[in-house]
Amino acid sequence: MNSKHLGRKNYKCIQCGYQTTLQSSLKNHVNSVHLGIKNHKCSECDYQTGRKHQLNDHVNRIHLGRNKYKCFQCDYQTTLKTRLRLHVNSEHLGIKNYKCNECDYQVAQKGKLNQHVKRVHLKSRK
Repeated sequence: MNSKHLGRKNYKCIQCGYQTTLQSSLKNHVNSVHLGIKNHKCSECDYQTGRKHQLNDHVNRIHLGRNKYKCFQCDYQTTLKTRLRLHVNSEHLGIKNYKCNECDYQVAQKGKLNQHVKRVHLKSRK
């Protein structure tokens, strides 16, 4: 109820601003993103991740070829409905809600903005 209807995300990462409604999700985030713990391993290849849902997505996409969500405007396919929505919004509707504070870069996903800042702006400061 807190996340879906009220938009409350009471648990916040102090390192990057990630927010969630579950304390366990915050712990998983810190372990996988900031500590680099990748305890979920693919039995078919060398892929490793810190999040079980990402491993399931990997297996479905790469090894089983299950992409049940297909874009109606192009050949894009995915296993996750949320990824399809992000794809349509950014690629076909031009909706890019996350803007870089240091340049004109815009993107639909906050994680991609964080990657951009690390790769482009933080690299140049070293």
